[in-house]
Amino acid sequence: EFGGEGLEEAGLVVAFGVFGEGGDGFGGGGGVVFDESDDELALGGGEDGGGEIGELEELLEGLDARGGVLGGGGGGEAFGEFGEGGRILGEDAGQKKERKEGEQPESHQQVVPYLISMKHLIAVIWLLAAAVAPAQDNVNAVLWQQTAAEYRASTIQAFRAATAVLPRALADRQWTAALEQRGMDAERLAALPPAIIVDVDETIVDNAPAAARDIRERNGVFDPKAWTQWTSEAKAKALAGAREFLGEARLRGVTVFYVTNRGLEEAAATRRNLVEQGFEVLDLNNTLIPSTLLVKDESKKWGSDKTTRRAIIARNYRIVMLCGDDLNDFVSVYGLSRAERDVRARLYDEWWGERWILLPNPTYGTWERALGQDKRGALDLAGQ
Repeated sequence: EFGGEGLEEAGLVVAFGVFGEGGDGFGGGGGVVFDESDDELALGGGEDGGGEIGELEELLEGLDARGGVLGGGGGGEAFGEFGEGGRILGEDAGQKKERKEGEQPESHQQVVPYLISMKHLIAVIWLLAAAVAPAQDNVNAVLWQQTAAEYRASTIQAFRAATAVLPRALADRQWTAALEQRGMDAERLAALPPAIIVDVDETIVDNAPAAARDIRERNGVFDPKAWTQWTSEAKAKALAGAREFLGEARLRGVTVFYVTNRGLEEAAATRRNLVEQGFEVLDLNNTLIPSTLLVKDESKKWGSDKTTRRAIIARNYRIVMLCGDDLNDFVSVYGLSRAERDVRARLYDEWWGERWILLPNPTYGTWERALGQDKRGALDLAGQ
């Protein structure tokens, strides 16, 4: 993609192609760019790892790139796209250096120093960084959340289903959506006032602008400080249908609890944001539950797993409905594998859409952790 012509336009001269074959399946490193400046910095050719990304030492003081991907890469899985001859620099991008008498054969992996000026070193590093930067997989998900009519329709659909089932949930005094209330004495359960528990982020408010900032500013990498900055601005907008559903619930005498994994330092701004978006947050005369907004770490045992917070509410209220965007908003799944999560969710198939209302969130969640580091390895290419 970045052939010889493009490099020449950038003021770089492609001098060598592939200078070594093979090595751990990655192929030879080698072909680099340089000009005739007297500014000397050493760039290694292929050694040990061939075309694998090499170790960069003393950057800007002297670059020792052993097995740098700057040359003709090999066919190894991790760097297969570079290929024999290399897509960035190498055989297809320059002139192949002919082996002189006494030189090592091409199959020998050796370090061959080249010269490169400081200003052109920066250009090479820029090209390399652009080529090996991780793909931004979250762009489509965030764009769908911000622009698709289907996203808005899906949240309206979820809250309309919740509104439709609410009268039945209130009429049946043994109805509960909380696993924490299983086994509770029937008479005690019937005597409890009704409550609904909702998550906050991507359940009743939209944080897509924060994800968009991550994409623009950090190539999609999540930054806790940037997130806290976003929540402090209290700009998250209500999801379509959320205000109407929770308003209807309040009119029917239901107390709404907001159980969120936002931190204690975010509580004040979160409360302000919710109130400004038309959601009621109440102070309670209860030492265990001081308000209807329950943030993570507000109490010692209130961690990311929301079970303890649901259990405290369940002592005082009959929980008729749970609303969330993550399986953890309904049942504890922290640390479970993908298969274990699937089994846990299917146990309660009859509850989805009635006791449990799920909102769409393709951008993040505990489901990601279950996939491990190699998310693309989880792709099903055969429809299994």
